[in-house]
Amino acid sequence: MAINTKDELIQALIRLVIERADKSKGNFGRGYFLLNIQHPVVLDLYNRYKRSHGIPYDCPVGDGDRLDFELSLFSGGMLREIAAWCQWRQGELEKSERLNEY
Repeated sequence: MAINTKDELIQALIRLVIERADKSKGNFGRGYFLLNIQHPVVLDLYNRYKRSHGIPYDCPVGDGDRLDFELSLFSGGMLREIAAWCQWRQGELEKSERLNEY
């Protein structure tokens, strides 16, 4: 699949980040969240995101929407670094699986 826009890259990364994160750490088992949503600046941006997407202020969003918001804040260079991390993490997961076979 060719990725031509920032939005396409973000959509591809959402799945990859969730699949490759260490879910045993932090975020109530969701170790794939990248930002502290309670930080005042991030929370204001988050509420603006929800408003622009028609999501009521008091309505929680799903994990995919949360990552869409977080990834939308990063530049293209940072998104490419996150993609590189996903590739590295996949290699680590595969290596661990091979070691567990023995």
